[in-house]
Amino acid sequence: MNGFGIARRVALVSLAVGAAAWVVVAGPLNPPAGAVSSTYKTLSEVEPRIAINATNTPGDATSKFVISQAGSYYLTGNINVSTALNGIKISASDVTIDLNGFELIGSTSAYGAIVDSGSLSGISVRNGRLCGWSQGGVVLDQARGCLIEDLTIIDVGGDYGIYVLYNSVIRNCTVDAPGLVSLNLAGIGTQCCTLIQGCHVQGGDSTSAGIYFADTCTVTDCVVNNCLSDGIRAAGGDCTIINCTVNYNHGDGIDVGYRSRVVGCIANGNSQAGIHVVGTDSRIEDNNVTNNARGLDADSAGSIFLRNTASSNTTNFDLASGSYGVFVAGLSGGAVLGNSGGANIGGTDPNANYSY
Repeated sequence: MNGFGIARRVALVSLAVGAAAWVVVAGPLNPPAGAVSSTYKTLSEVEPRIAINATNTPGDATSKFVISQAGSYYLTGNINVSTALNGIKISASDVTIDLNGFELIGSTSAYGAIVDSGSLSGISVRNGRLCGWSQGGVVLDQARGCLIEDLTIIDVGGDYGIYVLYNSVIRNCTVDAPGLVSLNLAGIGTQCCTLIQGCHVQGGDSTSAGIYFADTCTVTDCVVNNCLSDGIRAAGGDCTIINCTVNYNHGDGIDVGYRSRVVGCIANGNSQAGIHVVGTDSRIEDNNVTNNARGLDADSAGSIFLRNTASSNTTNFDLASGSYGVFVAGLSGGAVLGNSGGANIGGTDPNANYSY
């Protein structure tokens, strides 16, 4: 057989093998029996949450939208309310609202941006901006076990920028209330047993208190400036305040009751005390208080002060008899008043408080 014949035979064999392989990969030409079903996801599978709109969440006489069933809800765009209505009213437990980066925009006529109705639990609100509401931002005064996070609330009036009843978490939120707007009670408020973390309240000479709660709360890594009253106020006790900055408030920087702990905070330029302990059995440590009317202030006996520094206050220390700490060599339990009570800067006691 000549070379041409061999080449021709090789080519035919290659075609046959390729065709056989194509037949194997292609599969059967006849479709299977039965109805043909889609292999694509349904709309509810792509976006299982419920859009907040007039069809899904129709409003009532007091609110533009009402969420009356448990579920996960989201905004698809900005919402404007210029009449005497709330923005969104929640009347069911176990509701999550994702503002999806959009705004709820109110007016001087509009009420609260997001409010509740009835005794509720398990409400989450996140990721958006609330602006221009006359009666508050997120006000869930009958709800417990809530999560409020990643919100910016600006130019709101009423009692609170954010309020939850108890057993909740408020984190990474900003409340900015300039002088034209009045918040009667606080930028952020709660009753008890709530964690407030990474929040910023700018009072603008109008917010009564920056962060206000009754007792048994933890406030950490927050910044509170320029409020009409106290920066952080714990009306009761059993609270923990850690790594917060409270500056230029017109009351105390931090005001706590009893059995509390204030650690690692900065209080500067407040009109009254940098840190004010009203009750007993508190532990105040590792704070820096400067340029306040009073640096560290204790009204009652029984609290301990460790490793604090006080400088340039009108009165660095104003501590009732029975307040404990190292202020001068050998002193423990006596009243401390004035600017010369601090331990020497060169002192060796690791728990000494310094005045300089």
